[in-house]
Amino acid sequence: MKASWFDVVDISRLSGPFEQEKLDEIDDWEHLAMSMILTIHISVGSNYGVKVDALPLLYEMLCALSLGIKSGFEVQIGEGFWLTASPAGERVMKVKIEFVVGGSERILGEITVKLDEMLLFFPKLIADITSLIENTGLDVDHTLKKFPLCNYRR
Repeated sequence: MKASWFDVVDISRLSGPFEQEKLDEIDDWEHLAMSMILTIHISVGSNYGVKVDALPLLYEMLCALSLGIKSGFEVQIGEGFWLTASPAGERVMKVKIEFVVGGSERILGEITVKLDEMLLFFPKLIADITSLIENTGLDVDHTLKKFPLCNYRR
């Protein structure tokens, strides 16, 4: 299942191949930030192409999933970009893409998504992001063990 409104297209490394052995030398997951950039296409009213840091997005998605999607969520996609959802009726979610900077908010677009679609979208998106990250040479399972989700902070 692919969400037509949010698609992870590809990943690129800012430097050469990732060396898994160096993970043991890193003491804070944020040192891995800005090393893997995802390209995302968003279509909610208008079309947007966004480049974001892969690992923080993965952590954001896992946090939202662990807290429960049904009650609504807020995921920081990248610097200033947010994916938010709130219940909008029986088994329906209102999803917004927002750009927030300096206290001002701009809704880039919003759509209504069935809860069932959202429940399928999240795990699929997490799997896509994980797969792309692992294609760079980073072992996501090892990374999550070294830097547990419970220690993640925005």
